[in-house]
Amino acid sequence: MIIKGNSELSGKYHEGFYSYIELVDNLRQIAYAVLAAYDILWGCVGVEIGWILIVFIIRPYTNVSEYTLSVGNSLVVLISNGLLLYTNYNPM
Repeated sequence: MIIKGNSELSGKYHEGFYSYIELVDNLRQIAYAVLAAYDILWGCVGVEIGWILIVFIIRPYTNVSEYTLSVGNSLVVLISNGLLLYTNYNPM
């Protein structure tokens, strides 16, 4: 889809190499799933913080709403992992 220039991807990202961010996003989701399966919470937090940094540094999206959705999803995951880390270090 990236190489052939799918219209769904080309409308979502700026022109050029930015459509490859979709591949990076898929790899991020796979890495997060593997880390979560092995209960590596700090790894999950690192993956999400790295994704937020990539989105804000590269700024690949054409629409502002895509930034809100992407970062909002990552913030929800960071909050849930933060609560899990808190309960691991502060047992009740």
